[in-house]
Amino acid sequence: MKCPNCGAEIGNNNFCEYCGTQVSLDMKKEQEQLNKQGCPKCGSSNIQFKRENQGELRGKNSRQVIHRTVGFCKDCGYTWYPDGANEGPKKNNLIWWILGWVFFFPAPVMVLIWRKKNTWDLKVKIGVTVAFWVLFFVLGSCGNNDNASTTTKDNTVENEIITEEESSVQTEDTDQADNTATESESAEAGGYDAVDKCYEELIANNNTENYNDFSKQVRELTEKYGLYQDSKNNGLGVRYMKIATSRDEAKIISNGDLEKGTYYIRIVADFSKGSPQISLVDNRDGVGKSVDDAVTEEKTTSANEDVIYELNDGINEYINSFNSANPDDAITKEMAQPYNHHGTDHENQIKYYVDDFEVVISSGTEVYIGYTSGTTHTNDEYKEMYSKYLKGFDLGLDDSEIEADWETIMNDLTHNVKFEKYSADVYMPNDKITYMTITKKN
Repeated sequence: MKCPNCGAEIGNNNFCEYCGTQVSLDMKKEQEQLNKQGCPKCGSSNIQFKRENQGELRGKNSRQVIHRTVGFCKDCGYTWYPDGANEGPKKNNLIWWILGWVFFFPAPVMVLIWRKKNTWDLKVKIGVTVAFWVLFFVLGSCGNNDNASTTTKDNTVENEIITEEESSVQTEDTDQADNTATESESAEAGGYDAVDKCYEELIANNNTENYNDFSKQVRELTEKYGLYQDSKNNGLGVRYMKIATSRDEAKIISNGDLEKGTYYIRIVADFSKGSPQISLVDNRDGVGKSVDDAVTEEKTTSANEDVIYELNDGINEYINSFNSANPDDAITKEMAQPYNHHGTDHENQIKYYVDDFEVVISSGTEVYIGYTSGTTHTNDEYKEMYSKYLKGFDLGLDDSEIEADWETIMNDLTHNVKFEKYSADVYMPNDKITYMTITKKN
């Protein structure tokens, strides 16, 4: 007889010598019944039980060998543990059933029809399978037709919506074109009238001596007449402004934009020289002439002067004065080019070379005269340049006064002298002039 707990052979003993289990009468009857069941695989009673060594448990002072009974079928060769420990955990197929029903339900249907537990006759299983797949494809075909019909309807509706949107866009484009034409006509008819009225008010109130007040006045008038204005500072306290019927025409990005436009107001605000110069410019014939020469000082002056340097009025005024005083040494347009310094053209300065001298004229109020690389000049040559360029400021000095001023500069310990109308700074280490600067007082 075998132990019902571990399966070891215990003979007719009441205790298992391997696991210590007490064998009762009921247990003996149960064991006999188990042995009668035979091999779990084929049911044969031709079985044999053996003990196997499963390992050892060691303690400090003891050692226990673990044995296990293994059943062996001599007919089919199947082995098992009589205590049932060889039965692994049952596989949980629930997740596969759920995925099958959700994503492809025919698969679990086929499993249910053809699994071994199903006792249907083979012909019945085949008939049910065929009927199921026929029904499946018929239903699928109907669904595709419905989708195709729905898609066609959706496309038709979408095309209708697109057509309506295109029609709307075309209508908006037409309206926008009409509005543009209307605005253009308005500029021709009433827009220029607004410029005229704005100009008249600016001229009538052109007694402001503060830029902020004047700028506020310009802003209020442009808003009043529905015009646009923009401004640009030349970096030396002079601000150029334009007022026009459109934002693009009023915009000033470079000094060249001051002359561009059809019909606009141009303002040169230099409060160090008095009230702003205001011009109403009509460029419809491409000439860019002032409408009212009587109130446009800038145009009146330029009518009597040559425009040699158009980027700065002060420099152009100085050049005309210099050329008038020194006709044999006139400054030409080719010479009057913006001073490029550190990669930037400074429009308020021109730089050129003459007789191996470097000359820089700034805003028509300062002249620098120095040597060029590899050249030297005598003090008398610097004196001659001093006389020529001082006359360009048109200070009303005659030759004898200029000569006296030069002697004053030479006799001064610093060679930096401030006169009534101008100042002169001459750098002459070891009594030899290297460069000098002449600055007109405002």
